[in-house]
Amino acid sequence: MQRLTLVIMLSVLLLCGCYDYRETDDLTLVGGIALDKVAEEEDGRDIGLIKITVEAADIREEGKIKEKIIEAYGNSLQEVIDRSTFIAGREPNWSHAQIVIIGREFASSGLFPLIRYITADREMRINLNLLVAREEGGEILKAKSITNQLQAFQIYTLINSDNYYPMKQNTCLFNLINSFADPSQSAILPALKLVENNQEKAVELDGVAVFNDDRLVGFLDDDDAKFVFLLRDAIKKMLIPLDNQAQAPGRNRTFTLLDYRLNIEPRYNGDQWEFDIELHAGVDLGNTEGREAQDNSPRAAKKEQDELKGKIELQLSRRIQEVVHKVQNDFGVDIFGLGNRVHRSYPKLWQNYADDWPRYFRECKINPKVQVTIKNSGLTRLPLNLTDNQTPRRQEHYKTPSAGEIKKQWLEPEDKKEDEKGEKEEKRDKEEKRDKEDDIDSEESDKDEDDEEVDSEKSGEDEEDEEDPEKDEIKKSLPEEKNNS
Repeated sequence: MQRLTLVIMLSVLLLCGCYDYRETDDLTLVGGIALDKVAEEEDGRDIGLIKITVEAADIREEGKIKEKIIEAYGNSLQEVIDRSTFIAGREPNWSHAQIVIIGREFASSGLFPLIRYITADREMRINLNLLVAREEGGEILKAKSITNQLQAFQIYTLINSDNYYPMKQNTCLFNLINSFADPSQSAILPALKLVENNQEKAVELDGVAVFNDDRLVGFLDDDDAKFVFLLRDAIKKMLIPLDNQAQAPGRNRTFTLLDYRLNIEPRYNGDQWEFDIELHAGVDLGNTEGREAQDNSPRAAKKEQDELKGKIELQLSRRIQEVVHKVQNDFGVDIFGLGNRVHRSYPKLWQNYADDWPRYFRECKINPKVQVTIKNSGLTRLPLNLTDNQTPRRQEHYKTPSAGEIKKQWLEPEDKKEDEKGEKEEKRDKEEKRDKEDDIDSEESDKDEDDEEVDSEKSGEDEEDEEDPEKDEIKKSLPEEKNNS
């Protein structure tokens, strides 16, 4: 009996396997998905069909990845996904999908059905990255990839390697779900568009898509999106061109907002909420294009730097107000997280405003106060002045080399080196000759001093011999006195 039990146990251990095992050659590896809504007439009525575009990888050839595009139509997500399986001829493996691109029309109709389907599916991952296309999402996936990767993998690399905006944390599905469940802050997703690149279509990140609950309500361009992330306290650095009215004639400046400290204090004055926004930022002014100023003396440079500091502070304050007012008037939803500031500062009071926060947000007032510190003024090199014929030359207060000096410096380097070498050798010979003369003089002076010492010793001995006779008598009398005592 024991032997039989042992045989059965060994058989179970040796003959077990994965119940849902599937060969890779029998699967279609999915890299990205795009969902759109298209209009179609049926019995004289416009009905919205769901269109799915699947970018799959064909890896049958060793060492090569071939792109395969699959399109299907249906009335529901489950229907279009099943039809895409029939068209592919092999079962799709959705666990490898990295991104889901949502078309404009599909996003406007609501994302809750898509979220429910993804979270209920056993293969799709909850860390999928969602993005919104300004037009059709399928056209984004169909565009030719600049690299050898699939277009979906290239977009995934793009949102992960962005050095300016935290796109990654705003694209994950689980973060989007948390945003939909939070009444203090509305959701945003990165926006994509197609641009021309070498007579071909290429994909580019272009601002953010704004949502009210789960429905798309509009887009913000890249310049406005910078300040959205800034007020969310979630930006690393920001490139901002100086306004045209603040530019000097013939010059273009772009400053970089580096490390910063943001403090937003909410307060309720009885009629509306007010937010005091204090921004302390470091600014890099290293990028300057165009003509330099005529006066580049240190005093003039310091004056210009102080003027630029004031202009940058005014521009940042004005842009913060413009972006907030634009969102209030055009979308009416809080994408900056101002409601979250109220929730953290006044948790009990927040309960009275949470249900109707969008209305209070549209009426709120902001008071920006910006203070910048210029950390790099771009003055590490001598400035160049561009004349009318665009010939670069140094400023007048610097010594401008003549044509002969330039020729001697650049066109006759060998002669210059030989002259310098000869001058150095001549100087070295003079120094050696001078050192020898100094040594001879020092030896003669030492010899004279020795002679003087010998003479002084001899004269001292002669003086001792010629002592006073009275002293001799005193010396002779001393022993006699001693004996008497």
